[in-house]
This record gives sequence, structure tokens and C-alpha cells, in this order.
Amino acid sequence: IFKATIARIEEYLKNTYNIKKVLAEILKSNSGSIQAFSNNGYFLAGTMKNHFYYKSEFHDVCIVEKLF
Repeated sequence: IFKATIARIEEYLKNTYNIKKVLAEILKSNSGSIQAFSNNGYFLAGTMKNHFYYKSEFHDVCIVEKLF
């Protein structure tokens, strides 16, 4: 379901805004989302260490990207 949702969002952005690149920020601990984006052709652009603060802890955030 998530893969189809990503594809629909991409089509909307390409057709409405004529974009050439999409970025997404995902918590490194969210391996399911990272895999879903990877399955849709996204590549890991980098990791921001201790970028997100939640429940008294810092968490790493992965940036994935896809060029059209």
C-alpha cells in the first residue's frame, strides 16, 4: 500500500509542480519506511546524526532522494 502511495504522490508532484527531485527524512529506526522508499527507487543521500529529539533522546534521521 505504501509503495502505491509514494508513486501517487510522485505523479502529483511531477504533474502539478514539474519537480525534478524528491527528498524524504525518515528516522533511521524506521526500517520499514526506508525499505519502502528504497523499493520505489530512492537512494540514501545521507544521515543526520542526533538530529531529531523525541522522548528525552536524540535520534538519527536518514535522508533519501529520487531524481526524475
